[in-house]
Amino acid sequence: MALVEHTQGLFIMAIQVKQYPPVVKIGTVCEITTLSKSSVYDLIKKGQFPASRTLFSNRVVWDTAEVLAWLESNLSKGAAA
Repeated sequence: MALVEHTQGLFIMAIQVKQYPPVVKIGTVCEITTLSKSSVYDLIKKGQFPASRTLFSNRVVWDTAEVLAWLESNLSKGAAA
């Protein structure tokens, strides 16, 4: 959510940054990266995305810091192109 305030001819924008827990499930990975589930799994198979970890026998998670680092790295690559 962004809030725009007009002050003496200047626009000030405040951006709300979402905080994520240390580990996240696939839905949140997709939200963070804007990738589909199938794209995430395809990139993992190619070794181009952080691998998931099994937390319990039925719970697969990703390290949030690794996902955010991957996103920043790919954003940087895009900006350099």
